[in-house]
Amino acid sequence: MPLLLLAGCGAEPAVGTMVLAVGDVPEDVQTISVFVREVDSAALVATATLTVPTRRVSLGVPAEVPLELNAVARSEQPASEALGGRMPVYVARTVRTVPLGNEQYVAALDARPGGGLTVVLDGDPEAGGELPLRLVGEADPRPITQDAPRRGVHLVRALVAGRWGLSSDDDGWSIPGGEGLWVAPGIETWARLSLIRTPATVAPGAPRTLTVTLLDADGSPVDPARVPTSSVAEPLEVEIVALDEAGAPVAVPTATVLLSPRSVPAGLWSRPALSTTGLPARLLGWGLRGPGRATLDVHAVLDDGRTLIARWAGNAGEAGGPPAAVHLELASSDALVAGTVLRVDLLDAAGRFAVPAPVAVDLEGSDPWVFWPAGAAFAGEGPHLSGPVARPSGPLGLPVEIRAVATSTAFPGTWRATVTLPGGGS
Repeated sequence: MPLLLLAGCGAEPAVGTMVLAVGDVPEDVQTISVFVREVDSAALVATATLTVPTRRVSLGVPAEVPLELNAVARSEQPASEALGGRMPVYVARTVRTVPLGNEQYVAALDARPGGGLTVVLDGDPEAGGELPLRLVGEADPRPITQDAPRRGVHLVRALVAGRWGLSSDDDGWSIPGGEGLWVAPGIETWARLSLIRTPATVAPGAPRTLTVTLLDADGSPVDPARVPTSSVAEPLEVEIVALDEAGAPVAVPTATVLLSPRSVPAGLWSRPALSTTGLPARLLGWGLRGPGRATLDVHAVLDDGRTLIARWAGNAGEAGGPPAAVHLELASSDALVAGTVLRVDLLDAAGRFAVPAPVAVDLEGSDPWVFWPAGAAFAGEGPHLSGPVARPSGPLGLPVEIRAVATSTAFPGTWRATVTLPGGGS
């Protein structure tokens, strides 16, 4: 939507007159609001609201100083009061300087599709003072800056549609999940993020990953493609080891380790969920009681606040066949805002994990609020693939979907799966 700003001198030597002229207006636009701020001081110097079908409005502004011009076109669709009560559908933003003199010039603003973003930023309630925040968009890369209290703040903005990143210019503070915010046209997006003290750099030799292995009665690793079953015996042992950046084992005597066994059908594992302390750990008395597929999720909580996650996955009783379906799950739904891991498993026709095969997974069809730090495609040797995912923002009160399409060069067919995530405000 084209907006034209015509600037010229006013009656006073240090004051200019800025005229907003509107060209063709889309049918859904009802009002256009203009806000003018001084760039250096961030002081609001002029505002005006134009109601369609009015096409022109004048504002008195300071001359010979850089001014940030913001124009927001709104529809009749309701929005939150903090966002102005009506939904932003087009947004324009630029910097101009009104010259002194009698000549008038035309400055065109390209109003692009936009929407609303509300960020509830939870901080440290005991921290005093403020710190600088920076909001940068892929389609609007000139930063929007604001000082905010460390104890938390609500940020409400009408923004150009697309991906946005929220960060702090203070190296001592960070905003997990802030880099993946999405603003959709004509929709109010909501995010709840945390402002935290930047974690210390992980020291060399500290634990970085976990391994989980099932051992048989002789202490040898069990092949996860087909694990023997027993209705009475519990011959298996679970071994959990923490590894450093070089892949060497690390002892972590104070780690809190949580084990969550699951299976399809349910009830195959001989033991329920449990917790233990210390790594490495070897836990006796495990077994699988019948055929199906089984997983064992392990979370190790460390003293430095980090949580390491690993999973064992295998078939009980019978080996898998050719792939016939794809299954999606999150490693930790509680960590979805800051980021977690999406697990992609190929299954055979009986629901077991399929035989190994090269797999390519396309996730581009997912809702845009889903953020893929490493890209929306996974590829590798199946049946188990994984990659980072986050959902830091979402449409207010509506769910968000991950949609996967998997293919293999070794087997014909295309397999699809969907997982639903909570939306904004959840």
